[in-house]
Amino acid sequence: MVEEQQMTEQVEQTEDVSRETSEVPIAERPEHIPEKFWDIDTGEVKLDDLVKSYTNLEKFSTGKQEEMRDSILAELESEAQEGVPETYELPKLVEGVTEEMVKENPMTTWWEQKCKDLALPQEMFEEGVNTWIDTVMNSGPNLEEEMGRLGENAKARIDAVTSFAESNFPPEEFEVLANMIGSSATGIAALERIMDMQKSNIGRSAQVAQPERELTVADVKGMMNDPRYFDQRVRDKDYVAKVDAAWSRLNNAGKV
Repeated sequence: MVEEQQMTEQVEQTEDVSRETSEVPIAERPEHIPEKFWDIDTGEVKLDDLVKSYTNLEKFSTGKQEEMRDSILAELESEAQEGVPETYELPKLVEGVTEEMVKENPMTTWWEQKCKDLALPQEMFEEGVNTWIDTVMNSGPNLEEEMGRLGENAKARIDAVTSFAESNFPPEEFEVLANMIGSSATGIAALERIMDMQKSNIGRSAQVAQPERELTVADVKGMMNDPRYFDQRVRDKDYVAKVDAAWSRLNNAGKV
């Protein structure tokens, strides 16, 4: 009897423990966890479902952002193209600069294409051209300073070498001389040396070619009509002295 009673008590105790275990309350769903991610049977978060949903949402969000970005870029590009002219027009040019000079320069072609690529308006094209012209114009010598270096008779010296260069060089060579040499005091001085060298050569050639005979009044008057005698810009001192000496001899001989 005692053993049966003990066994009965043990069974009852086991049933009580099992009953207590089965009656343990299940955790409630936190407010920040949506119902679809909550397992009511286990009282736990459905982690797999939550991770998959987050991954899909991230992909969708990224796709929307890219789509929105592409749409905005396309809209901005369309608006920018509306302000781009089919052909850019040159701005009003400063004195001394012609359209031919600007258009023939490869920099103009490069800048025009760059403006088209960047969808820049006419105003930006003009600003670039003006900036380039200003840079080129200001990179040359200061004409006022160069005139000062030539002295008080600067204008006469420049006129003289200009006349000499125009008379002795074809137009294309004269232009090169004017741009490369004749735009500075040093260049003017170099041209004056060339003038003096040529005068000396002409004087020596004239002396060699001059026949050994007495000059007549007509001969001397003809020599006086030579620019080397009367034109201050190209006057040759040796030539003038020769003419004056011949005139003096004729005058002393009573032939004038």
